[in-house]
Amino acid sequence: MSWSKVVPRATRMPGLRAVEAFSRHSFAPHAHDEFGLGMVLSGGHVSLSRVGRVEAEPRDVINVNPGEVHDGAPLGDAPRAWLMVYIDPPALAEGLGREPEFPDLNGLEFVAPVLRSPGLADKFGELYALLTQPAAEDEVALEGDLLEVLVRSLRPRARASSGALCSARVLRVLERMRDDPAAAVTLADLAEVAGMSRYQVLRGVKRATGLTPQAFLRQLRVDRARRAILRGSTLAEAAAEAGFCDQSHMNRAFKGAYGVTPGAFARSVGPSAI
Repeated sequence: MSWSKVVPRATRMPGLRAVEAFSRHSFAPHAHDEFGLGMVLSGGHVSLSRVGRVEAEPRDVINVNPGEVHDGAPLGDAPRAWLMVYIDPPALAEGLGREPEFPDLNGLEFVAPVLRSPGLADKFGELYALLTQPAAEDEVALEGDLLEVLVRSLRPRARASSGALCSARVLRVLERMRDDPAAAVTLADLAEVAGMSRYQVLRGVKRATGLTPQAFLRQLRVDRARRAILRGSTLAEAAAEAGFCDQSHMNRAFKGAYGVTPGAFARSVGPSAI
């Protein structure tokens, strides 16, 4: 049986959102446009990462970089529980902007998809508790915990070789889809944008993102639907804004990526979770 309980939590810092999850669901490959940092509470978790398949156990710190394709499944038959904090890149820049360890904020990545450090797990637990408590107190502790967790988890990204860099033509394809994910588009349209063959587009996008053009576009639409729901749009409005042909298509894509239906997600969030 595949089921999920994924509960968004309001946070006290702009640009950060928190989630508590308890699930046996196997998530489809997807990506976020935020940094994701979390901790496994119980059970086991296996996922695709930038270094291949990884496993995480209770008190392991887990993370994902913006745009990094990942999935997730329980390790064995038991469900797993975890906490996550998602950080918009501008909020990360605000938090680290005056730290000499990170002169290039555009070139940061997490050290590893799974970190086994009792000290870091303790600090993340303190951060999550402070971040999600309603009382506006102890701001110094909150900011200090956030800064310490980030400094201990991030590193400057290694420079890619010229052969690994995404070509300008593939970047044009990705920007075309990002600019208007709701627009109907064909592989032939993308090939025309890039001046490439359809197969070259297919191969180039998969190499750059880990997803086929169809899956990448679906991920963009799911994220747009999620943001529309957070703004208070109805499910029908969110489906239309995101470019889904109907709500049933949105439901399937949304649950595959996030483990809950759009309706359950909408019921679990309030204005303070935006």
